[in-house]
Amino acid sequence: PIQEGFNTSSRSSEENPDHKTNWCTIEAEVKSGQKPLRDALQGQQISVVFELYSYWVREDPQTGDAAGHIPDVLDELARRAGFEWRNSYILSSGLVPGETYTEYAVYYTGV
Repeated sequence: PIQEGFNTSSRSSEENPDHKTNWCTIEAEVKSGQKPLRDALQGQQISVVFELYSYWVREDPQTGDAAGHIPDVLDELARRAGFEWRNSYILSSGLVPGETYTEYAVYYTGV
């Protein structure tokens, strides 16, 4: 996962690499009818940021992987829609001191 090379307590672009994905081509194909919505993510690798929150999202103490209800649901969605996410996720501990949720969201959408 991205987690291994990512410092979630820092917002420095020098410390944390950019993992942005441009979805514009796929969006245009869906909007134009060239690709059915149900197939839009097939074969894609998506990046996910989880905020650790008890049983909804937690770090498995034995493997260090994302675990809990939300990752389980995402696993099922990925299986049905044919995309991958397990190689590209971050387990975030939440806001850094002085950060707003807006700043948090804007930062992680740029990761």
